Amino acid sequence: MKKDDYSIACTEVLEVLNYISKDDYNKIPKNIIAALEKNKRDDIIFLYNPWKSLNEQAMSKEGRIMLASFYRDYWATDEEKQKINAKQNTIIQKIEEEKEQKYSYNNLFKNKNEKTEIQDNVDKTDIAPYKKNTFTNFINKIKKFFGRK
Repeated sequence: MKKDDYSIACTEVLEVLNYISKDDYNKIPKNIIAALEKNKRDDIIFLYNPWKSLNEQAMSKEGRIMLASFYRDYWATDEEKQKINAKQNTIIQKIEEEKEQKYSYNNLFKNKNEKTEIQDNVDKTDIAPYKKNTFTNFINKIKKFFGRK
């Protein structure tokens, strides 16, 4: 994440935190709030509308991720945390399987084997030998006569 994206997300999250209850706000460690305050951008104004859902807000992806992690770490019940972690694990597992399939040993060299088969077929074809035509022979004899080659 770029520093600008991070600072914009900090600004957005701080604005959203102004609209949550004091109990929920106090569950967030003070050093996290201090880090958000330190990294926020003062030249950006983010207007949070409490009558709209978070999906309807004009909020950056990074800000949404920060709020989701705050929810998971500080506000969710144990049962909700387990559901969130299970879903994250399945997503991570799916991504890892896709990477493993994409970058597996067999798939990496599969295309290389196909290319070598094509090259073998090209190498096996007969190439006609180059024959000089009579006009080229005549030009070469004239060049030889004048001492050029």
